[in-house]
Amino acid sequence: MSATLSHIQEVYETNDSEEVNQFMRKGGWQLLGVFQRATECDGPSAAWALYVLGRGDTSRDLCDIESVDELARGDADDALQNGAVLLKVITRRDADEEYARFIIGRPRKAA
Repeated sequence: MSATLSHIQEVYETNDSEEVNQFMRKGGWQLLGVFQRATECDGPSAAWALYVLGRGDTSRDLCDIESVDELARGDADDALQNGAVLLKVITRRDADEEYARFIIGRPRKAA
């Protein structure tokens, strides 16, 4: 995608997918990117997704995502087969294992 970000006038970062969805429901906000972040703790590192949102004029240079979800493989497969798009794959780690989580974007339906 050769999108320009010159129309973005305000940015916001969060690691909470529900907060991302609230911003996008307000209107005017676009999902600019999803990044994996990790923190080294006492033991295994903790990983999470960092969502970056932008707001500006009504230009639609970027994919118009209505909502995001963090899903396990099976649920991600179902969502992708139903029109969602894969935004990012991150790695989560608990006390016993490391596993993939899939950040899925659900495109806005055309009016």
